[in-house]
Amino acid sequence: MSVFDKFKKGAVKAGIQASVLFKEGSSRVQSSSQSFAQGFSLPGEAEKAAKILATFLGLCPPPSPRTVSC
Repeated sequence: MSVFDKFKKGAVKAGIQASVLFKEGSSRVQSSSQSFAQGFSLPGEAEKAAKILATFLGLCPPPSPRTVSC
């Protein structure tokens, strides 16, 4: 086997591995983005932000296990 054949065989193998890695990565990104989209709601995020802001401005005591919330 010549040097060129070895190089070509290695390049083909690397290309196949890169293709598999790309497909796995893209499917992970897709599933992660779907999970994020399902767990996100604007009213829920607004409520979280309001609680953080109220605590920051001193309108509410910091959350503790004994208290409910504002």
